[in-house]
Amino acid sequence: MAATHLKDLVSFAFLQNKMNCSSDEAEQSVSRALQLYSDLKEVKIFGNYRYYYHESMSPEDLEVAITLKENYIRKMKCRDARVGHNWKACAEWFIDKFTIGAEFQTQNHRTENMDPRRITLHLIRSVGDRRNSAEVDRVWTVTPGVFSKPITHVLECKWGLIRKRDVDGFFDVPRWSKEFGADTEKGRSIKQGIIGVSAVEP
Repeated sequence: MAATHLKDLVSFAFLQNKMNCSSDEAEQSVSRALQLYSDLKEVKIFGNYRYYYHESMSPEDLEVAITLKENYIRKMKCRDARVGHNWKACAEWFIDKFTIGAEFQTQNHRTENMDPRRITLHLIRSVGDRRNSAEVDRVWTVTPGVFSKPITHVLECKWGLIRKRDVDGFFDVPRWSKEFGADTEKGRSIKQGIIGVSAVEP
């Protein structure tokens, strides 16, 4: 109500922060509030970012508020993308530079600008919003010794808001991939000698 009085919209992230609760708790609270109070409205900007307002806001003010939020999201997402790309570049450079004896897998891509060391894995089952395939940032194999079996590492770099389900989802990717997963008596499992590496910067 206070935001609507100021002709502003309230984001889901703002509500979660104010309630000081988990994402799931915020989801339940917001969903319940929308059920109980029909005068509370939700609008999705760019089909993804959720904002809330009271129906007393005029259509004209709502249109202006949405435009302001669109401009804000464009600006912030561009900044986040630049920082995220820099973080990935740092993690990838460290792996490339200091992993002695590593043999990196490479792959041809449709665009020449894409690093051939980024690997697309093929999934036999969806993992989160990954449907038929999932990209990982590096795949490399190291043989520790003459009599040791090779160990293959699968790397994902991620920057920003990292949740437990994001990390769990990444470790599910090798398990459900054709390349690194296998069916066992106990269900789907990662093949022996495959290690997932999640490089995150929250």
